[in-house]
Amino acid sequence: MINDARLEFILSSKEYLQYLPELLEEIQDINWPNAHRIVEFLNKHDGEVAPYVKTVLLTDDMVWRYWMLTELVSKWSKDTIETVKSELLVMAKLLDLYEETDLESLDILLTKGIVDWDDVRSLVLAKEETIHSGLSGFTTEQIEEFKELEKLRQEIIQTDTSLIIRYVQENEQALKIKDKYATLSNYFVSLVKIKNKHIGTN
Repeated sequence: MINDARLEFILSSKEYLQYLPELLEEIQDINWPNAHRIVEFLNKHDGEVAPYVKTVLLTDDMVWRYWMLTELVSKWSKDTIETVKSELLVMAKLLDLYEETDLESLDILLTKGIVDWDDVRSLVLAKEETIHSGLSGFTTEQIEEFKELEKLRQEIIQTDTSLIIRYVQENEQALKIKDKYATLSNYFVSLVKIKNKHIGTN
């Protein structure tokens, strides 16, 4: 991790380009020290940073890719984003239920006018059908059980957090299924937001 002294040296260097890979590694987690300062610096040099970000977008590190999209790419000009258009399109075709980098990519492409709704309509509908299919596998009884488990979890948090380990142990299997349901549900909500945001603007 870059310490303060080294960061100051890099940010003031005329040869900062050679340090871009190092700076990008520092925003694998936006909560790390100095990450926001680095983001601010990188966004001032988006044209020069774009080729390095392109490389990150091809990695398997979905969290890192998420931060690239939300902290850098989404802030860039349309012309700069065009340089990573192919990577964004590849990511948009994936189904990233956890970090939702596919939806972030779609949103950037649509917001910046690089693609329009008709270009991605079938892709979005296919994602919607996949999520619907996944959610339909859960019974009404299971969903009610998930609600009760969540209610119990909230009660434990508010009253006696020492019981949380026992709660997890006793409900381990049900909680795993609950997490799958929550992941699909959250993704669906995000997908609907993107549809509502863009379907009437194109």
